[in-house]
Amino acid sequence: VVSQRTHDEIEISSKPLQGEDYNIRKHLYQGISIREQPSPGHLGYHPNKDEAYETLRRASQSGDYFQVQKLLALLIQQHKEKPNLRLYRAALLANTDPQHGSAANVSSLLEEMLEEGLIWDSGVCHAAIKALAIHPNYLLRWHVLEELRKRWFTLSEEGWHDVIAGLVKDKQIEIAFDTLDIIQREGIRVQRWLYDIFIYNLCDACEFDAALSIMRHRVGNGDLGISGTIWAYFLDAASREYHLKATEYAYRKRVEPGYWNPPSGVCLNILNTAARYGHYRLATDVFRTLTKRSQTIQTYHHEAVIEAYLNGGDLLTALTLVVLMNRSETPPTEGSTREIYKYIRSSPELCSTALEHLKALKCEKRPIPTVGINCVIDAYIHLNDLKSAVDTYKILHTVCPTGPTTHTFNSLFRGCRDAVPPRKDQAMFLASEMVALKVRPDALTYDRLILVCIMADGDDMEDAWRYYNEAVEMRLWPRIGTLMALARKGCPLRDKRVWGLPKVAEIEGKKDLLRALLNDLWIDVGYMGGAIDNTQTLLQDLEEYLVDYPLLPSTSSVSNLLRIRREIPGMEHLLFAGGTAPIVFSFLDGESWDSGDFLSYPQRHGWDTSVWDWSEDGVRLDTHGRKFDDLAAFLQSWLFFGLLETVLGKKIPLGEFTRLAGDEEKGPRLVITTSKLAAYLDEFQVCFISMSDHEKLQMEDTIYDALSEALIVNYRLNRKIYVGDPYPDSDLLQETLLCQTLLYLALERFIAKVITNVDWTTLERPTFQPLLEKRMIEAGWCPFDVQFLRLTFTPDIMVFIFSLGCNSVLKDHHLCHERFPKFGDHCVADSVDSISLPKHVEPDCDCPLIGPDLKEIETAVRNGMVPVVALSLPQDDLEDVELLLYEEDLDNSQRDLGRYFAISHVWKEGLGNPDANILPKCQVRHLATLLIDLEKSEQGKSIIVAGSERLESRLTVPFWMDTFCIPVSPQLQELRNICIAQMRKIYESATAAIALDPDLQQLSSSTNPTEFLGHLLSCSWRSRLWTYQEGNLAWSLLVPAQAIIFDVEKILDQFPEFSNREHDVTDGTARDFIEVSIRRSMVDASRRLLKFSVASREVAEDPETALTNMLRALAHRTTSRDGDEAICIATFMNINPTPLLAELSTKRRMQKLLCELPVLSKAMLFAFGPRMQEPGFQWAPETFLSPHGYRKDFMFPVLYRPDPAAEPVTIPPPYLCPKGLGMVAVFSGIKLDPQESSQPLPEHFIVLTSSAREGFVVDVNDAGAHFQSWSEVCGDPSTEWAVLFANEKNLRQAPDALLVEWQGELDGGRIRCKWKYDVIVEELADCVLEGARKESLQQANSYQGHRIPFREWVID
Repeated sequence: VVSQRTHDEIEISSKPLQGEDYNIRKHLYQGISIREQPSPGHLGYHPNKDEAYETLRRASQSGDYFQVQKLLALLIQQHKEKPNLRLYRAALLANTDPQHGSAANVSSLLEEMLEEGLIWDSGVCHAAIKALAIHPNYLLRWHVLEELRKRWFTLSEEGWHDVIAGLVKDKQIEIAFDTLDIIQREGIRVQRWLYDIFIYNLCDACEFDAALSIMRHRVGNGDLGISGTIWAYFLDAASREYHLKATEYAYRKRVEPGYWNPPSGVCLNILNTAARYGHYRLATDVFRTLTKRSQTIQTYHHEAVIEAYLNGGDLLTALTLVVLMNRSETPPTEGSTREIYKYIRSSPELCSTALEHLKALKCEKRPIPTVGINCVIDAYIHLNDLKSAVDTYKILHTVCPTGPTTHTFNSLFRGCRDAVPPRKDQAMFLASEMVALKVRPDALTYDRLILVCIMADGDDMEDAWRYYNEAVEMRLWPRIGTLMALARKGCPLRDKRVWGLPKVAEIEGKKDLLRALLNDLWIDVGYMGGAIDNTQTLLQDLEEYLVDYPLLPSTSSVSNLLRIRREIPGMEHLLFAGGTAPIVFSFLDGESWDSGDFLSYPQRHGWDTSVWDWSEDGVRLDTHGRKFDDLAAFLQSWLFFGLLETVLGKKIPLGEFTRLAGDEEKGPRLVITTSKLAAYLDEFQVCFISMSDHEKLQMEDTIYDALSEALIVNYRLNRKIYVGDPYPDSDLLQETLLCQTLLYLALERFIAKVITNVDWTTLERPTFQPLLEKRMIEAGWCPFDVQFLRLTFTPDIMVFIFSLGCNSVLKDHHLCHERFPKFGDHCVADSVDSISLPKHVEPDCDCPLIGPDLKEIETAVRNGMVPVVALSLPQDDLEDVELLLYEEDLDNSQRDLGRYFAISHVWKEGLGNPDANILPKCQVRHLATLLIDLEKSEQGKSIIVAGSERLESRLTVPFWMDTFCIPVSPQLQELRNICIAQMRKIYESATAAIALDPDLQQLSSSTNPTEFLGHLLSCSWRSRLWTYQEGNLAWSLLVPAQAIIFDVEKILDQFPEFSNREHDVTDGTARDFIEVSIRRSMVDASRRLLKFSVASREVAEDPETALTNMLRALAHRTTSRDGDEAICIATFMNINPTPLLAELSTKRRMQKLLCELPVLSKAMLFAFGPRMQEPGFQWAPETFLSPHGYRKDFMFPVLYRPDPAAEPVTIPPPYLCPKGLGMVAVFSGIKLDPQESSQPLPEHFIVLTSSAREGFVVDVNDAGAHFQSWSEVCGDPSTEWAVLFANEKNLRQAPDALLVEWQGELDGGRIRCKWKYDVIVEELADCVLEGARKESLQQANSYQGHRIPFREWVID
């Protein structure tokens, strides 16, 4: 063995093996090599050649990797054997060793055979397949099987087993099942071990129906050799995932006959499964099994059996079990009857039935526990039947000898509180009963008594305060909600006792929350009825109580409270850190929402929404003769307040979502506020859960219809306003539409979380909000950054990022505004070519420029080393900073990993220098400060330990930075190319990549993760070409800021830990569901566009995914040097960029890159932007960079059937035709029949196939590929056309297709064609024809065509 590499290094050609193209791509590694063998190891004896071959055969069959290695060396070195099939077969079988074998070795050996002129025989193919069953690689397995098929070799029974085992291990379960079915139909006897593999993997994938069918098949066929381990694993996994059929089958076959006595944990899982599905017989059997053991039966065992009987509809037995628990060692608690409560609360009849059952059990002389009666009382309270609950309480003494408990009275107090109107008189009677029976109250008792008094009394709060004082004296602290209810009731009454509430709230850690509420409420008193003149009096009240209650804010002036109120509010549900709303929405005084039917509101107020149909683009917006301001006021009433009430299902006071604000320009005014939106949504969730099924269905339909109508109207009006002539007086209308969009998104995100049985994805989230883009650009944002945010995020996330601000607004973007309308450009503010580099930290600084010794850099590079820099700080004095150069040998496998940081930065931000390897001394001092902070990080400490033998305390941690370490002199271009070729290895070998960006460096430790991601996604570093590979190749990505180092990987990894209303242990706050939803959207974007994984591993394991991820990210990135794109992609994909660097033409570089890529993607054919003009590459985009490249994700089909009766086969990946004709890819499509008409192909046309019921509508889809018109590209009437589907089975979600020029068929059944245009295809039956599109299709002739099943197309 020359060397042993890992599976990560496998790289296989995606090109099929056929004819002269039969080849496997060269590899950069070797496994067991037959040609190059070291001296044989010690065998213990000296066999002759025949003995050696026989020993080799046995060793290879047993997978003895090292014994095979020694024997191969013996035969080649001592017996002078030439490479032959027996040797290679043995070497391949040796890779069945699970630890030392690999798919990489198998690939290398097969390639080596071809180079030696040895043709694979059946034995070699079977040996390779057996090894790939242990180390799966579906592409390599596909090549081997294809070779077997082409040579007419038959796959042996053992070979079939190995293929299926490999598919299962590759997680291609469906294909493995199909293959298993094939061999069973062929009469091949399936070995037990293969069935066992299926069972294990199906259980891991939670495919228990399939696993159960296999177990039944085996048992039904008399297989008595199924191991106990398999049965145990099957039962454990099925019960753990609550699969009833599989659980019961395994229990009846294995446990019931006594073959296996499962542990208590498995028994509990079986019990819970039976309980969930109401299988009380199974639950009883398991419970009986548990009772035979010495362990004590716990409460949860009883509860599971009770739940099983309830789900089976047997209420009497469930209640009987509760009574029996009363005699056991584990008496029932309130929790024990929870399932009974949930069962009977659905109707009063069930409550009455439960009570009668308890009475009957009492007559049988059985002691009835109080918890049994309590659950009946709880159910009546849930049904708002206070009278029946009290009647039940009155007979409790006759049924339960122990009498009522605290829980009994707490439930009744709850009923008094929720009654309409609240029953304070009944609550007082019950309180006196409680005292008479000497039942001790708890905190909840006082809570509910206080709330009853608050809700029942008008302006009288004395009883409420009396119970509050009693609770505090007994140290039974009221909950924060009760305290807030006291505050809300007391503040309007000017009851100054409310200022003592924060003392109690402090015990629950909610002091600040309540204090802020009191401040707001107290000041709100001055705004009621416009009574702003009362403000000074209210402030005097606050100042008076500051002396007695120092918990209140100790501000320099209490008038700051009013100033805070006068700061302009906005969509507060999006400003998670209390930021300032970038856009304020005024409340428009007009037609008020009448709380009627949502859909008919326009008709009731004289508006006809049908005239806003977007199909009539040529018609101006019809406002029914009214002003735009009137339309805006109507829409605010309907689509904001009306939508809010309709979705929440309750009347909402106008003041809850409006607020008085003021500024110097406009003075006091009412504006829209959403500060209370989250509270209302929480309240709705509680109410919805308590609804009956019928009420839920009605509410779901109402909400869906309202959201759908709001979405349609919003989209139509936005389109009317922004398509065609401008509307100069429509500012308020545009603001209203944006405000409604933000509310819609909050409601839709929340509703999708609460109501899960409705497919809310049919309501597309709005993205078209030009007013928001206009305001961002007016605020100084680059139009290209705004375009990125629009293409990536919904408007609510854009508003949040807008509120954060960014450093880009300080730059001059006038050139960007000039170039933006001209398609195909990018941000040019402060580009490398337009400014003087490098920059000083301060504009007026004139410090000298310093850098490492250029000769030392040159020497290091020529010696094959990588130069890294450390900063010398004598006596920690930053003024005397010096640069010292070290050399790193990255090819030395013995070196310590991670001995330096790799700096990733944007040249135009000041740390680049195109002329020399030097920077201003002030920039170097700033770097030293950052490095000192990095030394304290986990990664920095590891560098200090690894390099302790060379680092002194006065040196910073070493770092690599292109400005210092890559020669820029034209005379050293050769060395520069060497350094660029090492870029991948430099970042892979670094401890971490350090992202430097001015925006990010301004962040502080108070910046929360959501804000950090917002800044990261909008900063300059994110938008540059090279930073993508720099951030992804490194094992870790760090972002230094003010007194904190952000670890991007850790931040992204922590987000899945949050649920929508989960408690966040990091800062003690309840995470609002809207924030979490937006967070997750930004995390998804960050993983797609910034840091998806450790790229070195991803490129080796799945090059297609790695390439797709990179190209998707490049669609939002730019570079100052066009020629860098191909170089960057090559280094990222582990392709030697040296040949590309030698090519000066950017287009030629891209062509060479495409030829060298290990994989191609069909998505390249659909990429946005201009195409190359060279023959063989006219399908290929000229660039993948912004604003071109991948604009959307595609899901191409994976399997197809060569004919309807055939088994599905895998679609091979695309590849370049070796004859230079273009990309070879498998598509299905439609061939248009030749036309006799002299008319060119129109932009909209219909294709009818031979099937009378099948037709397609084809529309042009401008993908930025042409600067010519459709008629210039597709104007020749003699051209024959075809349409290739991206995914014909899913045209509704993926209507993308290619229009190609048909150029005839080639040998082997391939079809040659020429890329022409992107088009959109819809099935005629699903297509809605309206407006100009309908007119165009009516005027155009329909085209006849015929379907072409999946074929290989050679696309130029």
